[in-house]
Amino acid sequence: MDQKEIVAEYKRQGLFDARRKQFFDTFVADETRQQQLKELIGELVKCKIEKEPELFSKNRGKVSALIQTELVKRHVEREKLSTSGGRADGEAGDGAGSGKDGRYSDTELLDRINDLLDSYVASVEGSEQVQGEIISQLNG
Repeated sequence: MDQKEIVAEYKRQGLFDARRKQFFDTFVADETRQQQLKELIGELVKCKIEKEPELFSKNRGKVSALIQTELVKRHVEREKLSTSGGRADGEAGDGAGSGKDGRYSDTELLDRINDLLDSYVASVEGSEQVQGEIISQLNG
């Protein structure tokens, strides 16, 4: 069996969806991470509305989709830059925002949100327990 067949079988058995739900539930249960994410998203929405006040009157779903699209685009952009050895403009640091008023730019907020999510993914991907459970399920 090659990798594509293994992935297809894992999904066919419903194990992928079950695992994704487990990871989501674990992330949501982490109150510290959840609070950080809410604050960052709130700040990003404020920035967006300040720049484009008409967003305030749009459907929440459209605004949410816009932000989600920007997060994914920024994540892909950063991945491309990291594999080519470049540095993404606006790459997030640990201190206050780089703006005049100490606030983060849209790009910095997107980076900080992606960093938070990436740290969770890295903790899950590196988990020997999770890897063992997946192998066990596939061999089951």
